[in-house]
Amino acid sequence: MAIIFPGRLPPGALVQGGSPKTAMAGEFTEIPAPIWLTADISSFEFSETAPGRIIAWQSSGSVKFKAEAVAANELGTLFLPAPGRLQFTTGTNCGIILPDAIAEAENVTIGLIFHADETEDPRTLMSLQSRGDDNYLFLSGDDGNLRLTQKTGDEELVTPLPNAGTGATLLLCAVERDRVYMGVNGGTAVTTATASTPSGMADLFLGCRNARSGLHNKLGRFTLTDVMIWPGKNLLAGPNDPALNAAKALWASRSADGI
Repeated sequence: MAIIFPGRLPPGALVQGGSPKTAMAGEFTEIPAPIWLTADISSFEFSETAPGRIIAWQSSGSVKFKAEAVAANELGTLFLPAPGRLQFTTGTNCGIILPDAIAEAENVTIGLIFHADETEDPRTLMSLQSRGDDNYLFLSGDDGNLRLTQKTGDEELVTPLPNAGTGATLLLCAVERDRVYMGVNGGTAVTTATASTPSGMADLFLGCRNARSGLHNKLGRFTLTDVMIWPGKNLLAGPNDPALNAAKALWASRSADGI
């Protein structure tokens, strides 16, 4: 009987290939989401003028999408090869945009695995903005809390930020028509109705609010290992959606390995 281990194997582990998920020692072998960007050096395009900084990030899996540095991110985003993370810095635009991956923003789930700093807030973690719309939905970490809200509008979701300075955090955000959801580390999601949510083709921004320069006081410090997107699905509407099992396993792997 085959044993499936959705995590990292120790060096020297003996494994046998031949399945769609080829096991390799030291690598996570599960595809956790239809669209997955992971901080593997082979997925990056590096700047020719700023060593160690990435200007493009290719998704893994059979469906390929490419994220790129926003125009205000002039040097690129710093890559930390050990233990394999992208570094976002307080007050400096290290932002990345993923276009074309989200065709319908009013029905989508987005997941991030990141590490918050113990002394500096992560501030803007991600933003979702419909094409041609000045409004956007954003996730921010401030004063020990995670906050999901919009540029315009009074509705917001707030939950404590765990693991600051000590470990990885799995943060999930879902949009479904007139509701938004937020879940942390596989726990029960919080939700609220909202008068306006993104819809249609949308851009996903990482580490910044949008493509414009400025708003430096909204840019914080954190490191990012993984971005996951489930188009056309709200995985937070009910408890323990099976589609999230691989994402939770990836988060557990990142936590166990100190990545």
